[in-house]
Amino acid sequence: MKPIRPASRLGFEIAIICALTIEADAVEALFDQYWDEDHSFGKSPGDPNAYTTGSIGRHNIVLAHMPGMGKANATIVASHCRTSYPNIELALIVGVCGAVLIVSSNSIEIVLGDIIMSSGIVQYDFGRRLPEHFMHKDTLLDSLGRPNMEIRALLAKLEGRRSRKLLSGKIINHLMELQKEADLHAQYPGNSSDKLFEASFRHLSDGKTCEECNCNGQLMPRTRLEQQEIQPAVHFGLIASGNTMMKFGTERDEIARQEGIIAFEMESAGVWDTFPCIAIKGAYDYADSHKTKKWQRYAAATAAACAKAFLEFWEPSATDQSMNRPAPKFVVPYPNNPDFVGRSDILQQLKDKLGHEEQTNGPSVPRLSLFGLGGVGKTQIALQYIYWLRGINPAISILWVHASSADRFRQSYLSIAEEYQIPGYDDPKSDLLLLVKCWLERTDCEPWLMVFDNSSSFTLFPLL
Repeated sequence: MKPIRPASRLGFEIAIICALTIEADAVEALFDQYWDEDHSFGKSPGDPNAYTTGSIGRHNIVLAHMPGMGKANATIVASHCRTSYPNIELALIVGVCGAVLIVSSNSIEIVLGDIIMSSGIVQYDFGRRLPEHFMHKDTLLDSLGRPNMEIRALLAKLEGRRSRKLLSGKIINHLMELQKEADLHAQYPGNSSDKLFEASFRHLSDGKTCEECNCNGQLMPRTRLEQQEIQPAVHFGLIASGNTMMKFGTERDEIARQEGIIAFEMESAGVWDTFPCIAIKGAYDYADSHKTKKWQRYAAATAAACAKAFLEFWEPSATDQSMNRPAPKFVVPYPNNPDFVGRSDILQQLKDKLGHEEQTNGPSVPRLSLFGLGGVGKTQIALQYIYWLRGINPAISILWVHASSADRFRQSYLSIAEEYQIPGYDDPKSDLLLLVKCWLERTDCEPWLMVFDNSSSFTLFPLL
């Protein structure tokens, strides 16, 4: 079932983060729907990120485009994404990586174009550089740890025989869709260009390909490359994430042995502490000096195909919406006036037109205006109505907004945000008015009535 377009940024629960444009292009090409073609959802004040929004399968997705590679960029992008999209429950870091020469846990050799799914992230370059060696810090407080239980449970399922076959089939189907887009250049480059040299053999000349500088070192044999048709395989394991690109085969193998990792990349460590996340990376080289961009687009395509396949298995724990509803709020700064008399005809009109039954929040809910000269009792009439409404239907939230000036309007919204404890309301960079608006538009929000008191111009308040 395809999801509907969210009413606001609060309707997004999954983020995908890509460091390179070619990675984001592959992910975007697999969106089933695009939500920002007519108008975007915007972002919080001070957020420098660029986003694409849409859907994949049953999930609404926000794709965050990084300005460049590396942990620092990833940290900044993830932090701002958390502010603009506070309900994100899962982040996928999708792109390319360098693979390690090993036979993975599924007893299959890793070759270029294969996909690595992280069972954990190791920040391998975090520690102390001693005269003799580098000491990696791996204490409990310093390590990034493993994914949360929900992610680990799904990874365990996907490693199983039946689910692995289903996952592989979905990946191949999605990859074929990408390969139909000629400008993505997602075709398999050919096993003859998949070359893995002995770890000690260094590339002969920087800036040139192995063919151009005639790298003639000993090649490591791989039985998978003897197959005529090679389909991308999925490997589950630890991924090493650091601030520097790994381009040294001997050091690659040493770190891999020490940490038990199967791939190297540069972004996941920057996202790990911000979101529950998993890295899904396509192998485009072997993390040695013989780097080439020839496999980048194919690896980016396989990673994107795997990300979409993974999301087809992802089922976040369902919650009872009625249990998840916030308790009704009564944010009114004035007490009931027991001495109020008269105006029964106007009060009855309010009751007739606004009613008191629970209604769905949205454009169809009636709006009413009390107008007249100052001091004729408009505020007292409104108070009389809302206290009557509260008495007969306590399930409706009633929110009072002082609308005499922009400052008082904002202060009223702050009181509402504090009452609901809306995520991000205490962040000075947040757009407070938009946060409250988006919160009240949620489908699981209880019915509410908002009173704008002492408003002389509707043009000041376009949000509602």
